[in-house]
Amino acid sequence: MTIKAPARLDPCLPTALEPEIVDLIAALSSADERLGNRLHPLTAASLADHVRVMNCYYSTLIEGHNTRPPDIKAALQDHYDGHPERRNLQQEDLAHIRVQVPFLKKFRCLLWFLKYLCRKCNLLIKNNTKAFLLNT
Repeated sequence: MTIKAPARLDPCLPTALEPEIVDLIAALSSADERLGNRLHPLTAASLADHVRVMNCYYSTLIEGHNTRPPDIKAALQDHYDGHPERRNLQQEDLAHIRVQVPFLKKFRCLLWFLKYLCRKCNLLIKNNTKAFLLNT
């Protein structure tokens, strides 16, 4: 059997979502926002650091790299493995994480702007619907 590697990967999006799934997504988003608002900024920053390491670990694992989270954390402290191949993977992991930080800041800014725009345009999101509704 021959497996062809795609030239690019397109996102796998569902064609339709059941209303129950939409409700769960809305509930999760709401719970996430409530939790985020309750966390102390230092706790939130520490949690974000751990999530970045785990995201890096799983992203590079998908690519076939096997750098463990402790190795990634060591690279963040500028402690690299003596083995050249492992050191190269640590440096790649470090670059992966450094790219995430500004992207996430821009994403938060975009999310804030979308929420602001929805308020200004008098739009609401309701749990039992699949679309934005005009609040009249």
